[in-house]
Amino acid sequence: ESAVIGLPHPDFGESVCAVIVSLPEVDLTAELIYDQIKPLLANFKTPKKIFFIQNLPRNTMGKVQKNQLREQFSDAATTNERHIDTTKGATRGTRLRPRKPSAAPLQRV
Repeated sequence: ESAVIGLPHPDFGESVCAVIVSLPEVDLTAELIYDQIKPLLANFKTPKKIFFIQNLPRNTMGKVQKNQLREQFSDAATTNERHIDTTKGATRGTRLRPRKPSAAPLQRV
């Protein structure tokens, strides 16, 4: 599970940040995530920071509370670290599978 939020940035107003739920049995690092998404996304769409948490805050309807995530990570937005792990004792390091290309490109009629 993941969520993408905008956090305050001193120069650009906001920067894209990803919040990812890490599972204890999955070995995941921010570097692996960057390696997988960098060729697929434009620079302005690539998360500048990746945060790892144990679960996403949700309301009674099950929707992710992005405002709570913004409050929780707003202080970390000004640090120079590219990723912050807020889980305790979780291990990281598996390879994500790349997205398979579509069979044929769409054509206009």
